[in-house]
Amino acid sequence: MKQSHVFSVYYPESGEFTGQVLTVPADHLANNLGQGLHAFPGRHDRERFAVGQADDGFGNLSPALVRRLPPRPEDTPAQEWEWCEQADNWIGVPTLSGSRLARWQEIKSARDTLASLPTIMVQGRSWQVDDASRAAMRHQLDAADFVGAAWSTIWTLSDNTRATVTAATLRAVLAAYGMRANSAQQHAQTLRDALHRAQTVREINAISWTAGAEATP
Repeated sequence: MKQSHVFSVYYPESGEFTGQVLTVPADHLANNLGQGLHAFPGRHDRERFAVGQADDGFGNLSPALVRRLPPRPEDTPAQEWEWCEQADNWIGVPTLSGSRLARWQEIKSARDTLASLPTIMVQGRSWQVDDASRAAMRHQLDAADFVGAAWSTIWTLSDNTRATVTAATLRAVLAAYGMRANSAQQHAQTLRDALHRAQTVREINAISWTAGAEATP
């Protein structure tokens, strides 16, 4: 009984495997192939391999198994695709504009986080400065304008302790909040200017919220 062998069927024009696998004796192979099809020894993944032509060094070409890369994804303005041997696949590499945009989103997030912190230290005390608290301070300052310099009130701090405060103290808290928000905005703008000047992804990656001058906490 003749020994059977495994063959993968392929299209000779493109070298792509059809997905059909034959297990037949070698001398019966031709009778089992469809018209215009060829076969290559072994079982091969059609997504990963194809058949090419190899030169034996003497100018003679013969069928040889070659690596077939998976389809390359489409590039976008934010990233391009490069083949990675270690990953055995295409990997996305950020473009200059994509890296710049991603880093700016990080900087904006840090800016907004600092600007919206719910408390702030003024005169050694921690004050609540969320929207409602700042609105309440402005309301009290309106009342203080009618009373004059003698005005004061009892205020609950962020740690739930209570203190007697004057109009000057509330104004100092609101001013500190505004300065902190403005400092965060100015710091973000400085970093944005640096991002626009950067000419490489490495330069962009070196720019961060904590790089350079610190925003006022």
